[in-house]
Amino acid sequence: MEAPVIEAVPSFALYGDRDAPSQLDFFHVETLVARNTEHGWHIKVHRHPDLAQLIHVTAGLGTAHIDGADMAVVAPALLALPPGVVHGFRFRPGTEGTVLTLAAAHLQDLERAIEDAPSVSLPTDRAIVQPLDRLPQADRAALAADFAGLLGEYHQSRPGRRAMLQAALVRIMVSLARSTSSGGRAIGDGGTEDLVARFRALVERHFRDGRCLGDYAADLGVGERSLRRAVRSATGLTPLHLIHKRVLVEAQRDLAYTARSVAEIGYDLGFDDPAYFSRFFRRGTGVTPAGFRARRGIVGHPLAGAYRPD
Repeated sequence: MEAPVIEAVPSFALYGDRDAPSQLDFFHVETLVARNTEHGWHIKVHRHPDLAQLIHVTAGLGTAHIDGADMAVVAPALLALPPGVVHGFRFRPGTEGTVLTLAAAHLQDLERAIEDAPSVSLPTDRAIVQPLDRLPQADRAALAADFAGLLGEYHQSRPGRRAMLQAALVRIMVSLARSTSSGGRAIGDGGTEDLVARFRALVERHFRDGRCLGDYAADLGVGERSLRRAVRSATGLTPLHLIHKRVLVEAQRDLAYTARSVAEIGYDLGFDDPAYFSRFFRRGTGVTPAGFRARRGIVGHPLAGAYRPD
């Protein structure tokens, strides 16, 4: 799938719908066939600023273009897309599955509802494409039944609808956590993991603002030293490293997908000096922004092709 040359990555609520959802507990369920048929089985690259998606593919295959990487999707598979990730798809006609879209805030509520399960929060800077063929047959069948139940309840108005939807959502979140258990973490009760999760959420909201570590610590109600210790314990990295990593991810997305100048991209990410932005980018990636684009090999256009994240 070729990387598009566009002025900016379009943001949608649901693909093709410009109006953003206002409800903090917004969610929507539809079949893969419904929207893909409408768009010729080609969903162009876009992003959802405040929505996460889970896509359960039960039959067929396709290609997912996610933050510059093309990945094969072969049923059965589960895709998890956190808010802000640039993504697009090209499915073989007739591919079957279910698409669940929900507000990031609602996802956080679901996490808190699961007291004794691994955390199921989606990463803020990467997506998951999880093959399910190695899961036990019983687990695959249960996940399929949960998605089918969710779809059925969503499109009906029977008594207890909201409770049934919530129950199916929780089961699906736990299934996601189990299928990606190597990257899971336990929900804390206000301890280290909870603090780091809240820090990541703040970074997602403010990474463009040029905030210092003290600002984040103040918002979290802890000292800078405590925040550094918690983040290093949970991730092996410093808080500043995570902030810079998030800025670099967004810079790479803009360089790969938009025709904006390096100076414009840097300014949008909080850098008043284009030279400083270039030095920052080079320290983090080993190449200048211009070199990043040139390496992608789109000749005669300032925008390079899709990048491949490390």
